[in-house]
Amino acid sequence: MNTIANLTQTNLRVAEEVVQDLADLFPATLANPDETSPLSKELELAYRYLNIEKQRLGERLQVLWDVEDLPGDAILPPLILQPLVENAVYHGIATSRRPRLIRISGRYRRAQVNLSVPNTLPDDNEPGDRHTSGNHMALDNVKQHMAGMFEGEARVIISRIEGDYQVRLAFPYP
Repeated sequence: MNTIANLTQTNLRVAEEVVQDLADLFPATLANPDETSPLSKELELAYRYLNIEKQRLGERLQVLWDVEDLPGDAILPPLILQPLVENAVYHGIATSRRPRLIRISGRYRRAQVNLSVPNTLPDDNEPGDRHTSGNHMALDNVKQHMAGMFEGEARVIISRIEGDYQVRLAFPYP
């Protein structure tokens, strides 16, 4: 809301865009966790969330999308990507003073969707507050929802690769 308030003073067109993004996110947050959501909608919600954060963080937030080959009609638990991109912003971007990258990429092969959300982390010697440890509630919720929907056929893989923190979802489709 602070971002929108500031934008109304500097750029009404972007303020309107951010309000629309927020309007699309609010109903999704009220979704019943027992329902399902198509991958295309999950990607769109993540895009809208990151657009809002881009207005707040400016050039510090760089986002690279590589999701063109994914089946948009693949079904997931609702709001499964949003906590992953939110964590990437919170732990990897917001605490840095330099530009950092979040990549959202995916592949569909052999009846399985692989979707990854890696983000660069602040340098150890970079000044600023660190959000290095959390309660892992968001990741635990993602794991539980994926396990509940796919009954052991989905994986949530968390790793560090070459200085990046990465969460990868792997699940069957169709």
